[in-house]
Amino acid sequence: MKRKATDVLADVFIYVFMAVLSLLCLIPFIHVLSVSISGNGAVMSNQVFLIPKDVNLDAYKTVFGDATMMRSLWFTVFVTVAFTALGMFLTICGAFALSRKRLKGRKVIGVIFLITMWEVGSCFVRLMHTLIKDLQVIREQLSVIMSV
Repeated sequence: MKRKATDVLADVFIYVFMAVLSLLCLIPFIHVLSVSISGNGAVMSNQVFLIPKDVNLDAYKTVFGDATMMRSLWFTVFVTVAFTALGMFLTICGAFALSRKRLKGRKVIGVIFLITMWEVGSCFVRLMHTLIKDLQVIREQLSVIMSV
């Protein structure tokens, strides 16, 4: 089947628009990477934008050589992976149960989930911050686990 010229033009416009949007999203990351591997002199004189100048990996050696930074990095990775897995597991279990037509109160439970997602989140964050501050564990790893 032959496509209309307007359909082809619309597709070209969409592809160009998405490519430009993707580049706009990538440019800040490329800039940060370029600045991080460039020498101090080039960065201070504002010579670096997307292409690094005077490539220097001393900053990475310093960061990855510090035991405290590595422990923090691994803890961040652990928390991200663990709570993503936990959240997915709980969401899948809830979605499975709510997908069954014979579950009594299915619509009410669904509405309760929606209301708590929309409204209670901000209140919960404020209450948990107050609790963690009052327990004086604000800078402890326990505070991250408690906030879930």
